[in-house]
Amino acid sequence: MPSQSIRRCVAALLCLVVSPHAPAQETPALRFVDVTAESGIDFVHQRGARGEKHLPETMGAGVAWLDYDGDGDQDLYLVQSGPLPGTDAPTVGNAMFRNDNGTLARVRTGAEHAGYGMGVAAADWDGDGFVDLFVSNLGADVLLRNNGDGTYSEQASSGVEDTRWSASAAWSDLDLDGLADLYVTKYVLYDFANATACGEQQYQNRSYCHIDLYVPDTDTVYRNLGNGRFEDRSESAGVANAVDGKGLGVVIGDLTDDGYPDIYVANDTQQNFLYVNRGDWSFEEQGLFSGTGYSETGAGMAGMGTDMQDLDGDGRDELLVTNFAFENNNLYREVAPGAYLDDSSSLGFGAPGFATLAFGITTLDADADGDTEIAVANGHILDNVNAVQDNTTYAQGNHLFDNHLTEMRRALATAGSPTSTAGWRPDADLFTETSATAGSGFASIEVSRGMARGDLDGDGLPDLAVTNSGGSARLLANRAVAPGHRLVVRLRGRTANRDALDAHVTVTPLGGDPAADGAAGFAQVRVVRSGSSYLSQGAADLYFGLAASEAARVEIRWPDGELQTVESVAADQLLLVIQGNAPMTRALRAPGGSNQ
Repeated sequence: MPSQSIRRCVAALLCLVVSPHAPAQETPALRFVDVTAESGIDFVHQRGARGEKHLPETMGAGVAWLDYDGDGDQDLYLVQSGPLPGTDAPTVGNAMFRNDNGTLARVRTGAEHAGYGMGVAAADWDGDGFVDLFVSNLGADVLLRNNGDGTYSEQASSGVEDTRWSASAAWSDLDLDGLADLYVTKYVLYDFANATACGEQQYQNRSYCHIDLYVPDTDTVYRNLGNGRFEDRSESAGVANAVDGKGLGVVIGDLTDDGYPDIYVANDTQQNFLYVNRGDWSFEEQGLFSGTGYSETGAGMAGMGTDMQDLDGDGRDELLVTNFAFENNNLYREVAPGAYLDDSSSLGFGAPGFATLAFGITTLDADADGDTEIAVANGHILDNVNAVQDNTTYAQGNHLFDNHLTEMRRALATAGSPTSTAGWRPDADLFTETSATAGSGFASIEVSRGMARGDLDGDGLPDLAVTNSGGSARLLANRAVAPGHRLVVRLRGRTANRDALDAHVTVTPLGGDPAADGAAGFAQVRVVRSGSSYLSQGAADLYFGLAASEAARVEIRWPDGELQTVESVAADQLLLVIQGNAPMTRALRAPGGSNQ
């Protein structure tokens, strides 16, 4: 039987000759192992399909990493969909899995909200030191307040109980008042009682309707009033844009470097939105003029998930968007202030995913070598797609893209090129799709949706959680071959919002030789975010790979503008910084979860 990578290339008709600019391939360093069974996860997603082909049953659901009980371990929250509205079947609740030194156990916390669930975003919106939850639904959304004793309670009448079809959500302190505000994407108007029937009716062959048949809905942005309530500011803020909407993914970050977080929305078959924050609770939509609204060909894509991260080492965030089958996924790079180009093809990110339908996406330094990989969750929405198309499937393999930035820098340093002062960044072949050699974690062929990174075993190497539509959730443990030194940064705001959402952290590995490991002396920038990917959220901790360096310098720009520096911290530690206080450290476990 052909290998998974060969089958993908044949399906897409895109088996390409390796560019001479690509670095020589070494023994695969990226490896993920499926540890779902041994970890204790027994979650199976229910999509509620009953043969009537309702669009919502194709879309869910999300996952979040969070430390809900404050013990320092990353716990896992999984969103359940369940029976579709209007059926008599019993509802099924969401699930919290408590992490105890790398073993997960399902626990009853009061967060088992039972609706037709879509996504989740976590943040301490009331500033009491405990992480709360927002769950988006097909139906009334819900805000779950952490009581601080291992339980949650629904925050009734909070102002966020919208009954429309919500998708992804993200928290951010949009007005820098120290409180976390909330952005929620809305998909389309859907009426079960009068749902459109599609397919070949004469043969009683029903199918899902194309998204073009549905009316888009307007996104919502809520201002945190600080008293347990939220105010809908969508109209006055300028984000209630139904004409070009159908929002599925959202990520928030300061793209203009003015201190105010901007909002990026991935829309299905429509222009993507880039809302530039003007600092007065107004946003200016710049998707078209920035170049981030459409593909490199100028086409509107079927955007699903999105993320934001510096991938090429220039200190500026790139924007990532996952799209429908036979559409390249997007990688937008800034080429001038406020202007972006879709460089997915030239950098090696676009073509490998052409034939797959991508949803979740996350970035991570999987082997701690100092650069950032990309992981993508794939799965079609049509459960009978192989009957109507012979070059794609319903269940699909997920993708892992190895970043070669560190290798490229090492090669340039060996050749005597002054990469640290010339403003160099790669212009081609930055990524190689490597799932075929990435272990059992990327061998499964399933119908994947949400994807998020977190650290199950406390070794500083990010693991992955993946949800599957109508199937079992998966936990992929990071077992990188000979990983580099690591540093995990955990922040707690005081005058800034408690989660330090939107804080920028710059870590520079100290010592070493760029010609030897390619990472020494090069700054890495990470931002604390809540909500990204598709319907999902990664851990709030920031993971840095230091390669061969045994120490690093850490610079923190807090959301309120305060600067704080740790001149030198030893590698292989978790660094806890409470705003304005002296940092504290704790040794990471050795790779694989055993104690050092």
